[in-house]
Amino acid sequence: MRGKTNQPLHIMVDMDMLDEPEMQTLLQQGHVVYGVSADYDIILSRKAWRYDSKYVDLAIKAARAAKKEVKV
Repeated sequence: MRGKTNQPLHIMVDMDMLDEPEMQTLLQQGHVVYGVSADYDIILSRKAWRYDSKYVDLAIKAARAAKKEVKV
């Protein structure tokens, strides 16, 4: 684990990810990690990692495909 951060981030993750070692490490480093609980298929945000509006259609197609895989 790296040390404490001087520039803490506010990070949103799925509730079921809060107990994962990586999230616990982020908390120990001083970041603020929020658990999000909602029934969603996809999250689009300008703050999402690697978000680019030109990929929205691709993201929608991928979310639909992933949702089909889960139901099978």
